[in-house]
This record gives sequence, structure tokens and C-alpha cells, in this order.
Amino acid sequence: MTEKLRKDIDNIVWWIPFKKLRNSIRNLLYDHFENLNYLYDKVSNIDNILTYTNSKDITSITDSNFGYKNICMLAAYNDNYFDTFRKNKYYITVLEHVNYEIANLCLDIILKRKSFEKENFEDFKRNDLYGGADIKEFREIGKIAPTTLRYIKILSDLIIYFQNLNGLRICEIGIGYGGQSRIIMSYFKNIESYTYIDLDCALELSKKYISKFDDIDMSKLNFLTLDKLDDNDYEYDIFISNYAFSELTKEIQDIYTDKVIKKSKHGYILYNNIANFDNYKLEEYKIKFSKDIKIYEEEPNTHPLNKMLIW
Repeated sequence: MTEKLRKDIDNIVWWIPFKKLRNSIRNLLYDHFENLNYLYDKVSNIDNILTYTNSKDITSITDSNFGYKNICMLAAYNDNYFDTFRKNKYYITVLEHVNYEIANLCLDIILKRKSFEKENFEDFKRNDLYGGADIKEFREIGKIAPTTLRYIKILSDLIIYFQNLNGLRICEIGIGYGGQSRIIMSYFKNIESYTYIDLDCALELSKKYISKFDDIDMSKLNFLTLDKLDDNDYEYDIFISNYAFSELTKEIQDIYTDKVIKKSKHGYILYNNIANFDNYKLEEYKIKFSKDIKIYEEEPNTHPLNKMLIW
């Protein structure tokens, strides 16, 4: 913080008659602007944070969401925002909005499959230690965030279709804050690698979130933005996308298809039917991917046209 800004703050609070209160407010303002300066340094300058999503090159629905991208970056570099981002009104327009009804349907599926023991659920609940998740009470398993239950249900899908994920190279597009990956790695503790591909702001937030878990080996994790894919020569055993791929523009879908999906032996995609958006439709996927894709109903179904794709 500059000396001029300090003097400006001093001039603002000088009139407060009670010294203790005056000093308290002064220190709060000092801390506030110190945090902002730190954040601004991370995004190059103040204009970047204020107009972080003001881009003409919109590549996805998420990419066009001004508030979402800003709260991701704020949460990545400011603990006050990090402690509550999962309840933030801008964040929940994109993620962390699984309602109680859908979460209960996920739980029905999870319990019916009997894939997990009590100790697994206790470990899964550690997902909710960070970010200020909206915790609910559920039968048999106790308190957990609805979105975390969906992540557990998706893990149970992966177990059904791919069995043991230990020793595999996993790639996920559209990673949120890393919650799905943490659920996977809490159950399969010996994966070969996990690659995250997303916007820079989401990657920064996920790095902070995942680093909170001491049992995850950060050296096995790769964080890539779209522009880094040209330098990426990885191949993958499993590709994962929970809705994100289906929400991209055709141009970006083509890049991901060539540089990631065609290099992935197997895949799991939740397809979100988005009307009036420039992306490939479900019937075009098999040809685009050159994969033997099996198409199933999304379970639980969150939209009549949503599907689950497996290869």
C-alpha cells in the first residue's frame, strides 16, 4: 500500500472521536487495501480485476459470467473470500447449486450401489471443510453439502464403468474448485496423475483448495489453460467432464477434442443440452470423437435432454 493511500485513510478516520474505535477502523481499512493490492498484483493491474470477464472472445457459458470469474480469483488470493465462496451469489449461478431434492436422489443411487463404507463417507465430508459450503442433513450419512453428494454419485459411476482408477492418468475439463477430483483421489489414493483444464481463475482457486488436503500429492497434478494445450503431449486413461464440455463453443470443443479427448482411452461426459448456443449437439459427438460412445440417461435426471456418455 502506498504512503499516499495511508495518508488518505488517516484523513478519512481522523474525525472519529474515540481513539480505540478510530484505530480499529483505520487498521481494518489498511488490511482491506493490503489484500486488494495483493490481489491486483496477481492479476497484473486493477483494470484486469474490474473487467476480468469483459472479453469479446466468449468461449463458453461460464466464460461469459462476469461475477463467477471474479469471485474465483478473489477466493484464490483472499482468505475472507475463500472461506465463503461456495455460498457466493455469483459462484452458485455456475456451481454449488445442487438442490436438496437432487442430492437426495443422488444419495438413493449411492446407497443402492453399496460402493462405499461409513469411513469413506466421513472422508468425503472433508470436501466441505473449506469454502463455506451449504451443509444439509441427510439420512444414514449425516451432514454434507448437496454438491458433494453429486460428486460422490459421479465417483460411483466411474467405479461401475471403469472399476479401479489407481494407477490411471485422469484429465478433467471444467474443474470448478477441484471438488470432484478431491472426491476421486480420496477414494483412489494412488492415481498416476490428474490434469485440470479450465480458465485461469478456476485453476488458481482449485490449486488453493486442493493444497488444503495433506494426503494429496500435488506433484501428480497438472493445471492447464486452453493456451497451454499446444505444449501438452500427455495421453490419458480417463477423460471427465461434468457438463462443461457441452457448454463450450464449437471452436473450443474442436481444440479439446483434438488435444485431449482423442488422446483419452476412456471417457465420462455429462451432456448438458444447451439451446441457442454455438456448440456441437449430442448426435455429432460420435463422429467428432471417433470413439465408440455409449449414451445413457442422466441419473438423476436434471433436464429431460441431459445424457451421460461413456467410452
